[in-house]
Amino acid sequence: MKTKILFLIFIISCNYISVNAQFAWEWQNPKPQGNTLKDVFFTDSLTGYAVGVAGTVIKTTDGGNNWDRMYCGVWDALNSVHFTDAYTGYIAGERGRILKTTDAGQHWDSLITNTVRTLYSIIFVNSNTGYAAGDSGTILKTTNGGTTWNTLASGTLNRLLSLSFIDENNGMATGNNGTALKTTDGGATWQPLATGTTTVLNAVHMLDNNHIYICGNAGLFLKSMDGGTSFTDSTLTTTNNYDIKFINADTGFIAGKNFLRTTDGGSTWSSYSLSKEALSLSIPVSNYNKIYTVGYDGSIFVSDNQGASFSSKLTNLQTDYSYIDDYVDLFFTDANTGYIVCRPATDILKTTDGGVTWYSRPGGGLPNASYPYALHFPSKDTGYYCGFDTWNQVGIIYKTVNQGNTWINLFDSSPWGGIGLVALRSIFFINSNIGITVGNSGVIYKTIDGGQNWASITSGISNTLNKIFFATDSIGYIAGSGGKILKTTDGGDHWTPLTSGTTSDIPSIYFINKDTGFVGTNNMILKTTDGGNSWVSVLLNFTPTSIHFSGTDYGYATGGNKIIKTTDGGNTWNYMHSETANSIYRIFFTDSLTGYILGSNRTILKTVTGGMVNTNPVFLPNSYVKIYPNPSAGSITIDNNDDATIRLFDMSGKLVLTKQLYSGENQVDISLLNNGMYIAKVISPKNIRTTKIIKN
Repeated sequence: MKTKILFLIFIISCNYISVNAQFAWEWQNPKPQGNTLKDVFFTDSLTGYAVGVAGTVIKTTDGGNNWDRMYCGVWDALNSVHFTDAYTGYIAGERGRILKTTDAGQHWDSLITNTVRTLYSIIFVNSNTGYAAGDSGTILKTTNGGTTWNTLASGTLNRLLSLSFIDENNGMATGNNGTALKTTDGGATWQPLATGTTTVLNAVHMLDNNHIYICGNAGLFLKSMDGGTSFTDSTLTTTNNYDIKFINADTGFIAGKNFLRTTDGGSTWSSYSLSKEALSLSIPVSNYNKIYTVGYDGSIFVSDNQGASFSSKLTNLQTDYSYIDDYVDLFFTDANTGYIVCRPATDILKTTDGGVTWYSRPGGGLPNASYPYALHFPSKDTGYYCGFDTWNQVGIIYKTVNQGNTWINLFDSSPWGGIGLVALRSIFFINSNIGITVGNSGVIYKTIDGGQNWASITSGISNTLNKIFFATDSIGYIAGSGGKILKTTDGGDHWTPLTSGTTSDIPSIYFINKDTGFVGTNNMILKTTDGGNSWVSVLLNFTPTSIHFSGTDYGYATGGNKIIKTTDGGNTWNYMHSETANSIYRIFFTDSLTGYILGSNRTILKTVTGGMVNTNPVFLPNSYVKIYPNPSAGSITIDNNDDATIRLFDMSGKLVLTKQLYSGENQVDISLLNNGMYIAKVISPKNIRTTKIIKN
């Protein structure tokens, strides 16, 4: 009886996801977070929700000034959010995902929709009746608060992007190829409307049975005064319009690159330029002066005057130079002290408290000219970065000897000095005096006096050299384009080519000792245990652009927005969720648990859990994975076509088996497990799927 009670408690606990579950990664920049937000909905003038890519859900209770991340348990792109009251809300997204909360976002259920097609819009007309629309003309309807969803016949295969209803029966859907559909019978039938365009129609708003407003790509604005029988067509801007709302027949708003406002029913529009494209807007019914927009790169804008002006609620780290394009590379000299080189290299960011705060120091580079590629510190005081000066077309190297407080150009007392005529892409110092930098056209330069003088070293090739790494004072490796790997055994004076087995670009390299190392190349990691004489490949679905180990066992590789981790020295790798859709440039761990991600759009993320969340597996009804035979006494077959990791947990939540599955591999031996019930969790870069299996 005791076992049955524990099992029941476990299953109940897995039927919902708690917001209190720990995120593995914390956003250090920008704040509150940097994932693109697809939709926003305010239940009143203070409380609102925004959703976006990589399973992003954020909430504000003070009118948009501060936002908290909400854990929803999925990592799909979330495209639309709608609340029926202060506590009950719905989210629609990729793979037919619909989530529901009944406690203002503290917990989320994944609802069964019986579709895997991406949903782009969800709307409820009352507490029970709601609609969702998406790919291939999909329209779903529920009449019981999302418990069940029925598929409606839309009559189109075009992607549907937006829904608008004025009551249970009368509504519209718009989408690709100028598609506009109207229903007057609660979705039982849908009538196509003649819009006179094939432009993508991103959003529709029905004010009443007569007034219909539509916006779309290329600045399109459509208006109907007769319930959709006819439309007038206006081109307002040259950029895309993504969302539209009218509060009465005269006053309306459009969100896009520019925020547009009309007070005469759309005859004329005033424009307010936003620094980021807005993809959605929300106007609380309790306060029409308040307007909220969200969009690319986590942007949030708030207006208190009906769109006449906006303030941004997304904050980035302050720099001396007002326009910083991106962050390029990072390096930590100890657990607390780290540096980030910016592009352009006018600024170096520094932290002395593990990233809790970052502050800017002058980087020495020229505005709009100095483009750094790599950063390296051989000691806590001395550091270097290398790159390219686009104005003078020379390679650059800057040095600090006072923990990053000031940086000097090693080739000239002025900022215009440089070396060679190519970009320097990587730099590594063996000690305070001996260092090597590499770059385009096969160039290698070496210094033995801390950078005062540099000698050209023959590489024997003209390929771009991307990355250099020294495993010991004498043994080093260089990775480059065309599958080139070079090795030195005399501290960099001479280099010999190794056979990598690939002709693809190799952007990353890391060695944990003189013989064992890794390189990232086209959709794979190559590993050597004999100093580069032979390589074994591990197939991936991304190209690792950064590899880092915090010891001999714990290592990480990133590329695109993906991360994989090894805990056994690279023999096996498991996918982790980066919690961002932004491209990841660099990953750096100061120990086995504490690490940092540097990515596009000035992304900085930190983990103190090794990038993993230590929680029991979560069972979501809409994330079922087929495993057979079930029950099984020997091996099981997983219905899976992607690279993935399968983990089996016993009913106490203890992890009992982990196996990496590569594309086309789907069998797992469970013969050594004790008889009983287990939770199977299949993790791929796209999703997490779970089910129960029985070993007999």
